[in-house]
Amino acid sequence: MAASEVKACLKVEAATGCVLGGMIGDALGTCFEGMSWTEIQSFCNSKGWDGDLVRDYVPCIHMGQLGYVGPPKPEHHEQARFGMYSDDSDTALALAVSLVGNKGLDGPLVARQYAAFFHDDTCPRRFRPGTAMAVCKDIGDGVDYRVTGGPPNFPFPGGSFANGGAMRIWPLGIAFKSAPQRDFCRAVEEAIRSSHVHPEAIDGAVAVAYAVAFAAKHHTGEAAGSFDPLVLLDEMLHSSSDDENDLNAYLVKTPIFKLRIRALRDELARVAADSPCTEEDVKFLRRLLESDPRPGSSFEFQIASCDMIPCVLWIACRYQNNPEHAVMRAIAIGGDTDTTACMVGAIMGALHGVSWIPKQWFDGLENGTRGRDWAVGIAEQLSKLELTEPMTWGGE
Repeated sequence: MAASEVKACLKVEAATGCVLGGMIGDALGTCFEGMSWTEIQSFCNSKGWDGDLVRDYVPCIHMGQLGYVGPPKPEHHEQARFGMYSDDSDTALALAVSLVGNKGLDGPLVARQYAAFFHDDTCPRRFRPGTAMAVCKDIGDGVDYRVTGGPPNFPFPGGSFANGGAMRIWPLGIAFKSAPQRDFCRAVEEAIRSSHVHPEAIDGAVAVAYAVAFAAKHHTGEAAGSFDPLVLLDEMLHSSSDDENDLNAYLVKTPIFKLRIRALRDELARVAADSPCTEEDVKFLRRLLESDPRPGSSFEFQIASCDMIPCVLWIACRYQNNPEHAVMRAIAIGGDTDTTACMVGAIMGALHGVSWIPKQWFDGLENGTRGRDWAVGIAEQLSKLELTEPMTWGGE
């Protein structure tokens, strides 16, 4: 096989691993959304799963479906979902379809794609928060994507600081993995502008997309040396300019993201890679997340981007050599489990491809309309994109 063919195959592997890893992590985590670390341990013990980790899909009621989350009550057994992903992967796949279909990132078109996926009655419904549904309605009604994510359309000052922009961004990390830093950040901001304009939400999305891009470049051999988590975190903190006040020279720009990523980097330097996870890991994350709280968010449920992304980066970096274990650990910490596992799975898939995915996870993933096989086809097309800048810019 020629070198160019090998490179093309590796690109497909990274993209497919990213897409399937994200969907699988999401589908595994949906049954445990809102549960605590100890509650998940108890459930795993009741199933006889060795190591207190979620080992497979279980029939479950998704958040927003019937007023509770988890294994179905007897009267709801027929409504339980098995191996189905949530709104996290749904919006990510909408982004991937838009990137592939337009051969680039067009802000208004990707906003409409998110809304179109939400309103598509040919697929199982993915339940979204009320604020996300309101954005989809506004976009469907023709409201400009540049204003739907902020007041008065979005009912919070400064827009949403939540993790919804980060949870969907991983396909962009594949398509823009070779983009210059400033254009990479602009692409991320444009991709989530319709719903997330808060600087912390943007930083979270940039961090996840960059982690995917960094992982994919190491899978395809485009980056020198092995995947080094400390290098990844250093690059997020490093300024590409001699002017330290030039925010555009940084990947992450807000003080809280800089502080928390630096803390992650320092702690990772002290912890042996792939060493067993202990309660001390949970205590570290809890201390980190509760040092500067955001309303409605904490270690118990990491709705804020600045709370969610440290958990994602910690797990992905801590268990970089064992992707299956990383996905299970992402669920084990509790809280917004489907979102954490979705992003960790996408990063691990970009780094390791598809060979690590257990057969029962692959086979059990939903495969109907916009299911597994369809997503593999989208991933193959996504792997061919080498985008360097967004087609549109809705910022000032």
